[in-house]
Amino acid sequence: CRIYNGGIIVDLDSSIHYGLMGLEIARASAYEYGYADIMFILSAPLIRNGEYRKGLNMSREALALADKYNFPIKRRYYLILNQGFAYEKLGLYDSAILLKNQGASLRPDGLDHHRLSYLIHKAQGKYQEAMKDLEVYWPMKESLIKTKSQNQLSSLQARLDADIKERELTELSQKAQLQELQLAKQRYFLVGLFFVVLTSLVGFYLIYRQRQLKQR
Repeated sequence: CRIYNGGIIVDLDSSIHYGLMGLEIARASAYEYGYADIMFILSAPLIRNGEYRKGLNMSREALALADKYNFPIKRRYYLILNQGFAYEKLGLYDSAILLKNQGASLRPDGLDHHRLSYLIHKAQGKYQEAMKDLEVYWPMKESLIKTKSQNQLSSLQARLDADIKERELTELSQKAQLQELQLAKQRYFLVGLFFVVLTSLVGFYLIYRQRQLKQR
């Protein structure tokens, strides 16, 4: 449901399909936390897909369970704003503004209450206020995208460094094993040479003794 709602690709029909499937599983197994969690995830694609009332009710129901399951502030923030986005699409601007303000007070450093404010003002024809909202929203959005890109780049660099280190360790391990094998071969060769020399010396000594005995 998350992946098809923009986690990797936007396919709202698939997102809703899997969200409803998860909802049924949670309901059938009486897994209330999972039920609340999937309602939080599913409400956004429903609203984006034009099912405003359904998404609104789902967000409201999930928010009612937020205290019971100690939902984090960020999740509560989006549950509130989801309702605000639904009210904006339904033309209920006073309710949308009320929820936008609730979201902003809950998470002042959040981003999407500025986008909701922009949509409300634009829909009301208050274009100067809408422009002010955009002036706040876009720099924050660009900063977030830049930070996300930098984090992804850092993550990729860390993975690359880890891969390089792993390859180097593998090469060192292989070299150490090869060196160990060569040393073992050298040891076997020296031991074998020692026994050959020892056997030769004993043989020469016996031959020498035999000749002395014959001379006597």
